[in-house]
Amino acid sequence: SPAIHRGAAPGGQQMLVHFGIRKTGSSSIQETLFRAPDGALGDTRYLSYGIANSSLMVRNLFVAPDSHSRMVHGVLRTRFDIGLRRIASSPRAIFSAETISDLDAAGAEKLMAALSARGAQLSFIGYLRDPVTYLRSAFQEQLKNAYGRGFPFGPGGVPRRNYHQIVDRLDALAGPDRVKVFPFDRALFPQGDVVRHFLDQAGIDPDRLTIRRVNESLSMTAVKALFAYRRLRAPRDTDLGSDTTRDVCVTLLSRLDGPAFNLSPAIDTRIARRNVHILDWS
Repeated sequence: SPAIHRGAAPGGQQMLVHFGIRKTGSSSIQETLFRAPDGALGDTRYLSYGIANSSLMVRNLFVAPDSHSRMVHGVLRTRFDIGLRRIASSPRAIFSAETISDLDAAGAEKLMAALSARGAQLSFIGYLRDPVTYLRSAFQEQLKNAYGRGFPFGPGGVPRRNYHQIVDRLDALAGPDRVKVFPFDRALFPQGDVVRHFLDQAGIDPDRLTIRRVNESLSMTAVKALFAYRRLRAPRDTDLGSDTTRDVCVTLLSRLDGPAFNLSPAIDTRIARRNVHILDWS
């Protein structure tokens, strides 16, 4: 309810909460903010907990809090609050975590109460992409990181996504005027870059920062090469070596030119049918 915001002191800290959603350039936004040199963000502070992405913190405290003992949960909450105190003197702040999109209504309300407990005025920003391109990107991500879990497009596959529901929940809790949502479409972004678009929305000059690129898409040639490498050379993911070896392999493949990777039209159609509720919502 709006009551969450009534206790905020007039002229208090303005906090922009970036809620993902996955596969919309969140990692690039987070890395850019996290690695910004002192002063590059102006009067804005980036709330982080030792790493660029606070998703694990949000998950442990607000998405699946019952997965930890009361003592562990208390330690995590104390750490969360210490981070908020560290940035409390800044007039503006940014918080970002993809797992915010996994929150149910109760979890979203608890996160909002925690972030605004010291008088911060909250607003929200997120990006949405259609289910077909979302799962196309997720397919590449799975190939890069964990072939052993299997692909989502087998017989009876195609998962049903519900990532859009967080928008309705935030609208209900904070009010639609505090929630901005943009389609993830590079044609709509300055220089085709979602990071620059986000920084513009946050009132930060993009030219003062080094824009970081994370989890960039691979070409069709690279995807085929990676699929063959994983499927034929190492049936078990653990046989591929260390995370560093995998990352080097993916980095080298990312330099291969070629047409953009697409799923087959038949799979595109299956994804759209399975996720028609998102298309209707949009």
